[in-house]
Amino acid sequence: MQDARHALRTFVTSPGYALLVVFTLGLGIGATSAVFSVVNAVLLQPLPYDNPDQLVFIWHQSEKMGFDTAPVPGPDVIDFREQTTVFQAVAALNNTPTANLTGDGEPEEIYLSGVTDNYFDVLGVRPQLGRTFVAADGGPEAPHNVVISHELWYRRFGGADDVIGSKTLIDGVPRTIVGIMPPSFEVLMPASAGMSTDVDVWAVFNYNLEDLPRDNAFLRVVGRLHDGVAIDQADDEVAALLERQRAEHRYHRDGEIRSTVRPLHSDIVSHVDSALWSLLGAVLFVLLIACANVANLLLARAVARDRELAIRASLGGTPRRLWRQLLTESALFALVGGLLGLLLARWGIDLLLAVRPATLPRLEHVPLDGPVLLATAAATAVAAILFGSLPALQAMRPDLSSSLTERGPVTPAPGRRLRSALVITEVALSMVLLVGAGLMLRSFADLTRQDLGFSPDSVQTFRVTLPVTQYPMRSDRERFFRQLTESLEADPAVERAGAVFPLPLTGRFWTGPWTLLGDESELEIPNEANYRVVMPGYFETMRTPLLRGRSFVAADSRENPAVAMIDRTMAGLAFGGADPIGKWLWVQRLGSRESVKVRVVGVVENIRYRELASDGRATIYYPYQAEAFRGMALVVRTAGPPSAAAVAISEAVHALDSNLPAAALRPMSAYVGEALATTRFTMFLILAFAIIAVVLAAIGLYGVLFTAVRNQRRELGVHMAFGASSSQILRRVVARGLKLSASGILIGVVASVLLMRSIDSLLSGVSATDPATLVAVALLLGFIAALASYIPARRALRVEPTVALRHE
Repeated sequence: MQDARHALRTFVTSPGYALLVVFTLGLGIGATSAVFSVVNAVLLQPLPYDNPDQLVFIWHQSEKMGFDTAPVPGPDVIDFREQTTVFQAVAALNNTPTANLTGDGEPEEIYLSGVTDNYFDVLGVRPQLGRTFVAADGGPEAPHNVVISHELWYRRFGGADDVIGSKTLIDGVPRTIVGIMPPSFEVLMPASAGMSTDVDVWAVFNYNLEDLPRDNAFLRVVGRLHDGVAIDQADDEVAALLERQRAEHRYHRDGEIRSTVRPLHSDIVSHVDSALWSLLGAVLFVLLIACANVANLLLARAVARDRELAIRASLGGTPRRLWRQLLTESALFALVGGLLGLLLARWGIDLLLAVRPATLPRLEHVPLDGPVLLATAAATAVAAILFGSLPALQAMRPDLSSSLTERGPVTPAPGRRLRSALVITEVALSMVLLVGAGLMLRSFADLTRQDLGFSPDSVQTFRVTLPVTQYPMRSDRERFFRQLTESLEADPAVERAGAVFPLPLTGRFWTGPWTLLGDESELEIPNEANYRVVMPGYFETMRTPLLRGRSFVAADSRENPAVAMIDRTMAGLAFGGADPIGKWLWVQRLGSRESVKVRVVGVVENIRYRELASDGRATIYYPYQAEAFRGMALVVRTAGPPSAAAVAISEAVHALDSNLPAAALRPMSAYVGEALATTRFTMFLILAFAIIAVVLAAIGLYGVLFTAVRNQRRELGVHMAFGASSSQILRRVVARGLKLSASGILIGVVASVLLMRSIDSLLSGVSATDPATLVAVALLLGFIAALASYIPARRALRVEPTVALRHE
């Protein structure tokens, strides 16, 4: 307590110094706690399911078809259940199509997920009201029972308890609500699954999985392992099953299908774990720099207190007693800095949530809970040890004779070397962070320069889903969408309109096989391409360049055989350098084994559908009449801002069918922005940390040189008395700063080359060891170091030789 009271008195007598130390620590601890809270919520906290460590995803893989995580056919799900021993149960769900909810209130689009009857049981979740599914809820003759989300319950039904057992119209079909999920329940899927997780309604499949064709792969599969079963054991058993399936089924054999069993948690966060761990590493660097900076401040203060410590030692103060005194002061600094860090962490979390990408899962609420508080306490303790021990050890053995006879504070040689080493460390760590920020900046710039294959500016998008009860025939659906696009184009504010499924950059995908030669029996030979359905006007609306041939026209609906368009990648893959116009392809109809022969009539530029960093898989486009999906995304190019067409879009849809909503009204540029979000998020944070680190390093360098100039005042006066010029004094001080900085930069370059490989998966268009970035960052850091060195050098020029020689 005596040590603590003395430490508090020193704070009061030097408030500016105390505030600087506390703020530096608070900044480092707060940033670390904020980032750790996000890492904890996303990567470390268990999933909100029963015994989540037992839950796994089961995926198909095919290097030949370019799939790392492919959906699974229905009969394979039955095989996983019946021909393996590692699973307690296996469930499946589809890719969450949209549907229309009508009845009381305005019609709205919802996400309706088809699942197996044991889906909720496998996850181990219970409803808030009612029940989940039972075996009688599934199959062709089953009643139309559904379970709804807690959010839909409140949004649509006002949270009324009597909703259980009531009926609601979904796509014109009366459905009985049998259960309501709790607010904590969420559907979590990997980004590569290509499906929405904003599910409003669940219904059991109205067909038997074993009756589906083996090559109709569309299911995402979740399994629960038996107690004590390891992932490797499950992976081996499923791999053995796939060996048997390849011997029995052509789809598995020709597609060279493999399998993988992955833990549910790690698979869900696999697309963001590298970014989050990199950010945590970056913010720990900031904490280390803050500790080094505070250690430098304390070392400088220890020099100023040299006579005080010498007097204490001469009066009987033991080294242990002196060490305890200084460490108590450091602990108090750390404690106050930790409390400030908690406050800054709360603000930092709010900032992180504001700028986070939509693809970052499990971040609806990030509390400052026990693990985060424990991490903050640990960071505070580590900080106290790191920055407090060095000055304390330095002061444990004061040189009594020199301290009591010298009349000015002079940093001993070991102290100078220690402070210089700390500055070199700060510069090296700052170099690593600046290189990381530079690489992310270049990656972001590369992504923004990518040729998307379309122009997103002035394009408004929306979705319309037609209920099968009102639009049972293909011709009915084709007529509706044709009339809708014609109505939109009649509006003066609309330049062009079209439709597509699926819309680029929404994460949705649809793939299928193709072949050039032989009859349709050879269609199962696994050449895989993206399938897209478009209406006339789509490519013109999106301003996708037409490279050869022609685009789709309304007359294509009467073509027999059907026609198709392909992208540049598909043209090169299928036909090499030959002109593809007029050539033929065998392709497969959606959801069946039926194949059709299509004639290529046009080639368009590649459109980036799934990500901005690559062109992706080759693509085949079909006229809408070939498939006539119930749900289509419409694109409208406007003469002014995209939002100006919102009213015209809603009126056009309601004029054709008042029960249909124009859902997901968004400009196309918003989808492009979301595709950039993860890179922008990582870049923003690493850049912010790098700026903080560089400022702290510059302050540390300034402090060392300032102390050196102050301690060498007499020496500088002697030099100037014997004729040293101002430029010579200036060069001497700046040269020392540049020497320290150069050492730190050199170490930082080596560390960057070794560490930046860890963020290679986050980069686009630039190598992790890019020489231009390393050189540019080194020059920038050198300039900042020169600036930080120049200010104390200018102070040295103000030393009057006569005053310096008479000083004390």
